[in-house]
Amino acid sequence: MKEIGIIEKIINSRKGLYLVNIGEDNDETCHTCPISKICKSNERKIVAYSNNELKLNDKVEIEIIEKNEAKGFIIVFLLPLLVSIVVSTITHFLFSKDVITLISFILSIPLTIIIISKKINYEYIAKIKDNKN
Repeated sequence: MKEIGIIEKIINSRKGLYLVNIGEDNDETCHTCPISKICKSNERKIVAYSNNELKLNDKVEIEIIEKNEAKGFIIVFLLPLLVSIVVSTITHFLFSKDVITLISFILSIPLTIIIISKKINYEYIAKIKDNKN
C-alpha cells in the first residue's frame, strides 16, 4: 500500500526515522487496517524510515507492505496475549490461586507491550520510497 505524506518531524536523522503526516483518508487504505475503528482522527501520522536525509515539509511517498502489517499485528496484539496466557498458566501451577493468576494475566499484558515497544524495529513499519520536492 502506498501513501503520499509530508515530513512533519525528524525523530532521529542518524537512523533515518521521520514522523510523516499522511493526511486525510481519501481512499480505502485506512479501512483495511485491523485497528481502523480505534483511529478516529482525520490526520494520520506514521513513523517511517529512509536511507536518504530528508528535511521538514518534504513531500514523500511511503510504502507500507501488507506482510509488515501482518507482522505488526502479530507483534503488537497476539504476542502480548500469548505471553499473558503462558505467564498466568505458570502462575496458576505455582500458586494455585485464582486471584494471583488473574493479577499476573492482567499485569503481563501491559508489561509485554512496553517491552515490545522498546524493542520494535521501525523498518517494519513503513519505508519512505523517494523524495518528491
